Amino acid sequence: MNVHTDSLGTVLSKVRLGLEATASGFVVTYENERHPLGSMPLVGVSDEAARGDVMAVAAGIEAAIKYPGRTADEDFATGATTLLPKIEHRRFVEAYAAVLTGRGAPESEQLLYRDFGADLVVVYVRDEGWKFSHITRGQFERWDVSPGTVDAGARSHLYHRAELDWNDPLVALGDGYDAARAVIVGDVFYHLGQDGAVAVGIPDRDHLVVGPAADASAIGELHAAARYPICPYPLVFRGDRVERRA
Repeated sequence: MNVHTDSLGTVLSKVRLGLEATASGFVVTYENERHPLGSMPLVGVSDEAARGDVMAVAAGIEAAIKYPGRTADEDFATGATTLLPKIEHRRFVEAYAAVLTGRGAPESEQLLYRDFGADLVVVYVRDEGWKFSHITRGQFERWDVSPGTVDAGARSHLYHRAELDWNDPLVALGDGYDAARAVIVGDVFYHLGQDGAVAVGIPDRDHLVVGPAADASAIGELHAAARYPICPYPLVFRGDRVERRA
């Protein structure tokens, strides 16, 4: 194992998961279970983003093993009542997929997500307070609606979840959805935009920085101190996605 897989093993051990290197790849252990990984989603990790990438992979593996998404026998009107978006690094989805691929799961069990730009993705969850689960492709097919309908429903619920102070450039409500509020920047902080673009930073799960305050120094400091880092550099929100700021 290399330095990044060693780091992954350390992070996984904190949530009672083990990581073993085998002749054919890697296996994650949990209690009496063994979960072979279809791939190791840590290829091309940069030193700048290594900690965030490792955390994303660990979180994706843990979600797939301990809290896998389920397909419920329900229509969209019923299922959408607790629907919310989450921002994750793409490696979260890749790690979740690696666990499912390793056990030969069907595509319907993979996560529903959309590209958000800058190596980030939007995943969708049911959050009932006492119960939390990710939305799968199978659930999406069961709902029989468009991807845009799912995204709009999740964004609407997040918008109404808590009122944001549009004069405060730092969003830190501490409810687990501060990073996710990047998807509604255009609805709340449009006055900070120029030519349809708003400067943002998504340093970690518990902070969103908007406007001129989202400079490299501030984002880097928050990212370095974060429990769950996401993106170490400044971004620009435009339309329905972000891109790395030049």
